[in-house]
Amino acid sequence: MNPTNPTKCLTPTMMETASGYILDLAHPDTAAICIEDIATALANQCRFNGHCARPYSVAEHSIRVAIALKPRGPWAQLYGLLHDAHEAYTGDIVRPLIVLLPGLGDIQARIQSAIYASLSLPEPSSTTRNAIQAADDAMLAIEARDLMPSQGLTWGMPDPDPAIPFDAGEPTSDKGRFIDFYQGLRIRIHRPRIEPGPFRCATGTKSGQKADKNRTKSGPPARTASHPKRDHA
Repeated sequence: MNPTNPTKCLTPTMMETASGYILDLAHPDTAAICIEDIATALANQCRFNGHCARPYSVAEHSIRVAIALKPRGPWAQLYGLLHDAHEAYTGDIVRPLIVLLPGLGDIQARIQSAIYASLSLPEPSSTTRNAIQAADDAMLAIEARDLMPSQGLTWGMPDPDPAIPFDAGEPTSDKGRFIDFYQGLRIRIHRPRIEPGPFRCATGTKSGQKADKNRTKSGPPARTASHPKRDHA
């Protein structure tokens, strides 16, 4: 943790996060970004500026987008889960307002890139970006159908998929669900499948013992020399 320094005055472009980091939105430092803050902020923010039939967080939306991308594999799912991660620092800004703020997209992209770097992720490919955009738009149509008074009929969107139900989630668990989903995808991406049988490793530990000292209890392996930046997962 990096507790707030009470003797340091924040500049107009700086913000304090839930865990006490100070992030300059004009020059985002990767060391001030962590997955816990992202999950906390997204779980606490309601989609549609709160104008929906029930509390519906950005974290829940992100999880649904990631689930929709399952056929494309864990990498696409991970980027889908994080596609709105910048909103942990900018807030969830509705699309009509984004149109009125032409410089906002550059700020969001800069923060999103800093998030990828902080989590040791490369920028997603254009193919992955397009797949995420399609899943995001499809989920928006479903959300509007079930959460908004107009059902999104006047929004100029494709018809929502009737085969995808929209069951009410548990808002209080969105942070934990987001982190669990993130960690599960990191494990799938960075750890090979272990064949059935006694656990074996280079150090010769016995079955059931921890073999990887770089492994945390629930997250991906800690960075080695090939990944010098700290992983906040």
